[in-house]
Amino acid sequence: MPKHRKKDDLRVLKTRRALFAALYALLSRYGFSKITVYDICAESVVSKTAFYAHFRDKYDLLEQWLAEQRRGIEKSLVGDGERKTRPEDVITDALRVYAPVLRNLLEGGDREQQLILIRSLRPELGEAETDAVKADFAAGGIYYLLYCHGAKTGADAGIIGQACEMVGTLLGNTMNNEH
Repeated sequence: MPKHRKKDDLRVLKTRRALFAALYALLSRYGFSKITVYDICAESVVSKTAFYAHFRDKYDLLEQWLAEQRRGIEKSLVGDGERKTRPEDVITDALRVYAPVLRNLLEGGDREQQLILIRSLRPELGEAETDAVKADFAAGGIYYLLYCHGAKTGADAGIIGQACEMVGTLLGNTMNNEH
């Protein structure tokens, strides 16, 4: 009988999924700085011992959860061979699904949290380049949403408004960090 690697173990996958789902649920309601490992464990019904068997701390959980979400979005962009998903549809859907989470992640937070967010967008960047990335992200996001995609329906206009609000928060964080 072949030996399975630990990360392929069904119990490991279930525990990780439960912790990821708990983080998502909590981020939908609270800022990351207000969430504790205890909160994550209570929401997921996973012991602290099990949590620490999988993650160093809540920042490690956040980083791995964001990487998982990025892989899912990238997979959607590639399509399944028969159909190609339009990038603007994938981005609009992601904004619709993750708007409360993104807002809570962008509001406040410490330097480590901000670096994790930047690395999730551009993993190849070093720490010194993060402020430039924030500015590029904000400018590119606003330009794309307002001029290229446009608001075709009331729902689209609402998503664009949420995106602009999130970008404003991001720029506010950048400006606050510079002073």
